[in-house]
Amino acid sequence: MNTYGYARVSSSDQNLGRQIQELTKFGIPENKIFCDKKSGKDFERKEYTRVLADLKKFSPPTLSKSPKITTESVSL
Repeated sequence: MNTYGYARVSSSDQNLGRQIQELTKFGIPENKIFCDKKSGKDFERKEYTRVLADLKKFSPPTLSKSPKITTESVSL
């Protein structure tokens, strides 16, 4: 099974560490975690685009945004 993670913060002065740590607790290897430091309203995010392109190659995944998992869990 191919497992990917996506972490994002809105600005470059914010830290992705906690999100990455949570994703690795779910068993996602760090080399499969894509990260962006850019506003969520902008979908022109480099790593977001990369992870979506990779996901299209495999069966439908479930994605969730760690800090707001109760409000922003999405199944593709």
